[in-house]
Amino acid sequence: MNPVLPLSTVNRVGITAVNGEAVLEAYSRYFGVKRWEIREISGAGYRYRVAAGSAGPVELEVVQPLSGESFYSDFLASHGEGLSHIVATAEQPVADLLPGLKGEQIGVLQTDSADHGDRTVLDSRGVLGGLGIVLVEGHGDGREPLKVVEYAHDAVLPVQQLYQVSVMVNDLEAAQQQYEKILGISAWVPIGIDTSAGVEDATYYGEPVEHTATLAIGRRGQVCMELVQPLEGPTVYRDAIARYGETMHHIMVTICSPEEHQQAIDTLADEGVVVSQSAAIPPLMGFGYFDGGQQMPGMFIEVITPLSENWLEMMFPDKETARIVVGSLAD
Repeated sequence: MNPVLPLSTVNRVGITAVNGEAVLEAYSRYFGVKRWEIREISGAGYRYRVAAGSAGPVELEVVQPLSGESFYSDFLASHGEGLSHIVATAEQPVADLLPGLKGEQIGVLQTDSADHGDRTVLDSRGVLGGLGIVLVEGHGDGREPLKVVEYAHDAVLPVQQLYQVSVMVNDLEAAQQQYEKILGISAWVPIGIDTSAGVEDATYYGEPVEHTATLAIGRRGQVCMELVQPLEGPTVYRDAIARYGETMHHIMVTICSPEEHQQAIDTLADEGVVVSQSAAIPPLMGFGYFDGGQQMPGMFIEVITPLSENWLEMMFPDKETARIVVGSLAD
């Protein structure tokens, strides 16, 4: 079955903020973004500002609604600040995709002309568990930045690739079916998180906890999504579902040593960016999520820390399975 919306790549990860410029330094400090180009975009009765920056292999944009009603102002009103959308390129012209999208109850919220191409904002959040999608097409209008903001920060942890974008869902199986039908993601790797069966040293904001969750990581080409359904016990997954319903939640861009991770924890603690949840699957790997706090409101960032040199092979002996989870790292 051909997907309704085949995506070839994720160009940017999008964050919506009340005051975009106020959070740029925090994102620069974490991801090592040296330069932000700020532009204003106007549509039918609305205006918003986009700050775009490169963290090496990962591109970010921070969007601030300025006036009128738009996808971004609606996101702030219903969700608050945080991870709101991906900016992606489709494998077919947007116009050719619209009939199929309409058949799946995905409409177009707004279309804007921007520096890097026409932006078509899809009404996808209700159908894809909170995933906002902005399709880009064309080469843009060539406008110069309204403003450039530069920093000299190095990344707190290495930014290697956009390993995954994670979405919290109420029903994992139903969400997988939607992602397969709409995005064409049919190859999934199921993973269980259970502190009574293999997951150890689980913490929730520094306190030891018992919890369970079920998740699946799926890939189609360069696009990798993680769907998470919280089950029992306190987790940041459950917090997100309780607060927002199904929602985008975190990204993962770093796999690093436990020593590098601890150094980052120590560095960020003074800035109010703390580990919200962590656990280990010995002797394979540990994982944790930084909570952006007031510095990066609504943003969670996952970090994996291998506990063995051959952790990936031990955890996923089949190379294709490993490739679904970590992409080019498995090659």
